[in-house]
Amino acid sequence: MAQAASPTTTIGPAPDSFAAFSLRSFIHRLEREHPEQVVHVTEPVNPARFDVTAVLKHLELRRKYPLVVFDRPLDLHGRPCPLPIATNLYATRERCAMALGLRPQDAMLGLSLEYARREEQRIAPEVVDGAEAPVKEVVRTGDQVDLRELPIVRHHDMDAGPYIDMTSGYFERSRHTLPLQGDRAPWRLRQHYFKDAAMYRGPIDEQNLEFRRAAILQPAS
Repeated sequence: MAQAASPTTTIGPAPDSFAAFSLRSFIHRLEREHPEQVVHVTEPVNPARFDVTAVLKHLELRRKYPLVVFDRPLDLHGRPCPLPIATNLYATRERCAMALGLRPQDAMLGLSLEYARREEQRIAPEVVDGAEAPVKEVVRTGDQVDLRELPIVRHHDMDAGPYIDMTSGYFERSRHTLPLQGDRAPWRLRQHYFKDAAMYRGPIDEQNLEFRRAAILQPAS
């Protein structure tokens, strides 16, 4: 079952000790000020069986891009996981603007200018003692570590399985089939949305560019 944001949420409270724009406080702010932008899926979902991506695809086909919180995902053991999944956080420029403390109506030029300003005026990171860092509240080592206890999402039909990084064996064995980027524009991505978006505004005239299906290599016998 899916429902719009309500005062009750499994994301948890947003205590005063949290940063002004932490993920948790950002979701709470949206639920409070723009409840139409947050959808909670309250029924159990299996992320490893495309339940999460199926919901997002159906929303996309309807041209809807809310922030979606799956309150009761299953882990890779098929057991209920206490960790919710929050996705589609930055699916709209309006939410990107709000995440930077701007108004939704500042989502175009205002967002671009604010992003550029923060790129130029970076602040030094604050060092937090390990004993006080929220990220160190739960520490597991050695045999205690089991990533299958996480609600890891399987994204595409041809994925060999759910993954959270690019170090899996099936990925490493296929690394040589992946496209490489060039050493200059427009074939070099800077991993910077606004710079890349500005570069690709117009059509790319490249007569030698050819799209084709990648060859599938059979494993050696």
